[in-house]
Amino acid sequence: MQAPSAATGSPRSSTSSEICRRALTRLLRGRTWQGLAREIAWEAVRSTGVAPSCLDWLARLVEAPLGDAIDGLAGAVEPACRRARSEHLLRWPDDLHGAEAAA
Repeated sequence: MQAPSAATGSPRSSTSSEICRRALTRLLRGRTWQGLAREIAWEAVRSTGVAPSCLDWLARLVEAPLGDAIDGLAGAVEPACRRARSEHLLRWPDDLHGAEAAA
């Protein structure tokens, strides 16, 4: 997603981009999503007692859906922001700042 352009001043992209960035920062705790997949795989190996040699293929197994979910995050956040903004403006038509806060 891109930051809002100076011409339009549209805050939508900025808002959803910031939401995604903060959520991923919290989730990943300074790691990559591949690192998180490996951590999940390690926890599965540790808690089930399977051979540690399973770690690599389990990490690859986790990486695909995790990567897809992260890639799809912005696509899910943007419509939710638009919906929240619209619903707020239906109740309070003149409250543009509140609509942005809701989004």
